[in-house]
Amino acid sequence: SGAGYSSRVADLIDEVLNKAEEILVSCNCDSSCHKCLRHFWNQHIHKNLDRRTGLQLLRWVMYGILEAELSITEQKQKLDIIDKIIKLQSGNDDGVIEENGQLFVKIESNCMPVKVYSSMCAPSSIKNDKGAILLPDRLLGVAVPIAWRIIKEALC
Repeated sequence: SGAGYSSRVADLIDEVLNKAEEILVSCNCDSSCHKCLRHFWNQHIHKNLDRRTGLQLLRWVMYGILEAELSITEQKQKLDIIDKIIKLQSGNDDGVIEENGQLFVKIESNCMPVKVYSSMCAPSSIKNDKGAILLPDRLLGVAVPIAWRIIKEALC
């Protein structure tokens, strides 16, 4: 039933965690695949698996590091779906724009800063001196309609 394995894993915990980190870092899938997190026995939760969130949790456990804010590049990647939605609906130059190292969401004449943060963090831990719309990265991966509603409510 795994009890024997658990005591063996305890003896090899550093190797196990290092190998897990290596697997999560080296994979290039969007959220999870059979190379990193998926297998037959967890198929009922495949839609909930996210290697990036897993890596964040693992690094917090291993090193005590929790990167609250994502890089501008990572934020832009996460906001790409929102940019496409805005462009489809507006038909003009509206969308997600970058100015002076800050991202903004522009719809018609309304424009607000936006920040994508690690879903492992509480929104209150994010530096938000410009009153940006705050979106957890995981929300943009699994609940785009909710993220879109948050943006529209902030801009209207």
